[in-house]
Amino acid sequence: MAGKKTTKKAARKHEEDIEMKKAKNAQTWSIDLIVGVIIFMLIIAVFYAFLTSKNEPKLKDVQDDNQAASAKVTNVDVGSLGIVNNGRINMSKYDELCKEPYEEVKAMLGIESDFCIYLEDQYGNIIPCTDGDGHKRAGIGNGQDINVSEDYSCGDII
Repeated sequence: MAGKKTTKKAARKHEEDIEMKKAKNAQTWSIDLIVGVIIFMLIIAVFYAFLTSKNEPKLKDVQDDNQAASAKVTNVDVGSLGIVNNGRINMSKYDELCKEPYEEVKAMLGIESDFCIYLEDQYGNIIPCTDGDGHKRAGIGNGQDINVSEDYSCGDII
């Protein structure tokens, strides 16, 4: 009888060992699965971050460009354009600037963002500038993205 008890004990112990090995394999597999899912989610998150990040200028950069351009347009210093002097608009300087290519004006102003310089009268009507070809234009700047009125984009021929 003692031999049967030890044999049953050994058989039971053997079965428990097999079940423990199965349980350990299952635990290892589930930890591997969790780690794999976490890595996969991180890759998706990084990919999404790169897709959604656009190369738009930051508000601070646009504000800095605005201040620099305003200073160059309104001052009468040697390095400025002098369109506005003592609260009065110098139309000949405005027209001279209108004759320059967009990229050159952008470099003169020392800004990186797109811009538009346009004038309005007291009634909200656009005061055109004259370009090198004699066309009247609705402002100086990027005409693709900036609307100066319901009818005109910046730089459109009026």
